[in-house]
Amino acid sequence: MTTDISAAVRRSAEGAVIDIEVQPGSSRPGKLSYDEWRKRIKLSVSERAQKGKANEDVLATLAGILDAPETALRILSGLTDRKKSILVSGQEPEAVCKLIEKAMGDRGSKPAPPSRTKAAGK
Repeated sequence: MTTDISAAVRRSAEGAVIDIEVQPGSSRPGKLSYDEWRKRIKLSVSERAQKGKANEDVLATLAGILDAPETALRILSGLTDRKKSILVSGQEPEAVCKLIEKAMGDRGSKPAPPSRTKAAGK
């Protein structure tokens, strides 16, 4: 069953706007999931949030997922925050949703397993 992410993608005069929450410095870059409470797509990137590197990684990753040039994507809000709104110029929200949902399925949108604690005596 596919997760309905349409609450995180809306129409604008210039295209589609995606509400995301970034997880910088991840050991699992490209991992996508959907936060139903916050109505945001969670995206993990490997770059740390220093000197705009994570933002560059976010745009490059989304461009790959959406099969769009990086120049078609722009951060509208959240340049220094984990919560961002990204404009995808010239794209319809429905098409963007389908591509993200497909990527979620391809990349495994299931949450990470809980961290393991060391067994006693080891």
